[in-house]
Amino acid sequence: DTSVELYFLRSSLAETEFYPEIGDVVDWNDYYFEINSVTEPQIIHGHQGFKHEVKCNAHRIRLSSINFSERFR
Repeated sequence: DTSVELYFLRSSLAETEFYPEIGDVVDWNDYYFEINSVTEPQIIHGHQGFKHEVKCNAHRIRLSSINFSERFR
């Protein structure tokens, strides 16, 4: 079982109007990963008020376990 940590810049997410949620599927490095958790680490240079990134933990899933008729590119 392969797990990954994915990091997104909040500014990039705002530009694309996307926010990752639990259960979302990510195509990364020719594999599919399902997001297990989403957190927003806030401590940057010791300050707790900064929210610059979104961290997601995800696990690898089989293509057959999701209902895609074809692999998107």
